[in-house]
Amino acid sequence: MADLDKTIVKCSNVSVFYGENKAINDISIEIERQSITSFIGPSGCGKSTFLRTINRMNDTIEGCHIEGQVMVDGQDIYAPSIDVVPLRAKVGMVFQKPNPFPKTIYENVAYGPRIHGLAKNKSHLDEIVEKALIGAGLWTEVRDRLQDTGTGLSGGQQQRLCIARAIAVEPQIILMDEPCSSLDPIATSKIEALMSELSNDYTIIIVTHSMQQAARVSQNTAYFHLGNLIEYGDTKEIFVRPQDPQTEAYISGKIG
Repeated sequence: MADLDKTIVKCSNVSVFYGENKAINDISIEIERQSITSFIGPSGCGKSTFLRTINRMNDTIEGCHIEGQVMVDGQDIYAPSIDVVPLRAKVGMVFQKPNPFPKTIYENVAYGPRIHGLAKNKSHLDEIVEKALIGAGLWTEVRDRLQDTGTGLSGGQQQRLCIARAIAVEPQIILMDEPCSSLDPIATSKIEALMSELSNDYTIIIVTHSMQQAARVSQNTAYFHLGNLIEYGDTKEIFVRPQDPQTEAYISGKIG
């Protein structure tokens, strides 16, 4: 569906196992650059597990192994030579619950650029932090309190701080695993507006339990069920004219 120039993630015949249990079954998908792609489906259908294959977060789970190939920007990320530290800077992640470090707002954002050696000096680091907080739509709210603790912010602000932390290292891709599920509607709408803005510069892949959110924010949608990719395509088509009866049943609320 995506030509090679537009494709940033190409997964071929990907299966994920937890011990003997197969959680993801032979999925192939191509994700377009600088777009928002939603993964939808019932709880436990494998969408978060599949999301985590794209930056090797499943490596941290004991007994988990993957078969198949995941290419990110033309590079096989499961090749033996791949160092996961720079990979996870290139493919950032924002989790379901905001998880700022127990440090100052400034240090939360400065942490990544510092460990990856991206700042030439203190004033350059200050610029990186400011740019990331502006990019996450948080700068005007926190610029006078950068030395306050990040955990003292509201839930929505904490999630935007986590987005600032992710973009501070200039990733190509941002993975978001249900980033609004613990937020109120006002904070959710701010994150959604922010996603649309960020997709001008980054590729965003979001797991969401909210079909309305997928319809609002994404250009492409993938529907997962029981570890299988049932249907993938243009979001409007998926919601208005799904090709597979299983997709139609989920979207119409017959299954969920």
